[in-house]
Amino acid sequence: MAQQANIGELLSMLDSPLLSVRDDVTTVFKENLNSDRGPMLVNTLVDYYLETNSQPVLHILTTLQEPHDKHLLDKMNEYVGKAASRLSALLLLGHVVRLQPSWKHKLSQAPLLPSLLKCLKMDTDVIVLTTGVLVLITMLPMIPQSGKQHLHDFFDIFGRLSSWCLKKPGSTALSE
Repeated sequence: MAQQANIGELLSMLDSPLLSVRDDVTTVFKENLNSDRGPMLVNTLVDYYLETNSQPVLHILTTLQEPHDKHLLDKMNEYVGKAASRLSALLLLGHVVRLQPSWKHKLSQAPLLPSLLKCLKMDTDVIVLTTGVLVLITMLPMIPQSGKQHLHDFFDIFGRLSSWCLKKPGSTALSE
């Protein structure tokens, strides 16, 4: 319990207006991530980021290295599965993939990709769909040859989006 309080204090210090404080706390988080290979700290950082949109936390999350990539992808997958947090999770994923992490080749094997594809096939929120498609387009060059099993899904998604204006002219609803 004391460790949770300590993490909470450190998280609030990340948003300090003093650059030196932020740098020191960021260093503490990175050192903890280097020494602790478990998912707890990454999960806490993702939760905090999705609640606050903290830019220092975003920086830490977008620079994670292996083995924390799996923890990050799993936690984002969890949030993509919930309608209330889907957009925030997709925005975070967008930040991560735009920086092309060294582990980008793992994206095609992560459960997050099928969740993203399912979201793009089923969701009707235009902002979520637009964000998701931008993330998918950014990810496409990072998906190695093994990602070709998703080719039909890609065509279904782009076909669905291209036909939405034909189904309801003047409307942005994407009901099937």
